[in-house]
Amino acid sequence: MIEKFLNFTDPLNRKDYLIQILKRLFLYLVIVSVFNFINVAWDPSLTISNDFWGALLEDRNGVGSFLEAALFLPLDIRRVKDINLSINWIYIYYACIFLPFPKESFDSGNPVSITFESFVMIFVISFFIFLLIKKSSNRK
Repeated sequence: MIEKFLNFTDPLNRKDYLIQILKRLFLYLVIVSVFNFINVAWDPSLTISNDFWGALLEDRNGVGSFLEAALFLPLDIRRVKDINLSINWIYIYYACIFLPFPKESFDSGNPVSITFESFVMIFVISFFIFLLIKKSSNRK
């Protein structure tokens, strides 16, 4: 099973890409939730506010970012190879995903940071949708 998770070579069609995204998203949510639950139980200074699910899925210590790259990068590389797109788009995509935005950028009302963050999010979402709906160029 681990060979399937870390496979960078085989092409991936749209249906398999969506199924693998959903499987890995579920695995991601389970791992981050368990990690945060243990983290909150271990350290009594961390408190859970009124938003229990938000606190449970919060990315503490960068675990979520690491898991995101480890789980989804092989899928994205396989999908990009399947649609014959340059691998350089993956570099841009993941650089945009991991950009460090201030937590209160929308609350501060700074129009430059709001505009920049909005453009980055539009690019990330549109690239994901493109990977999801683009037909395969490899004919079997």
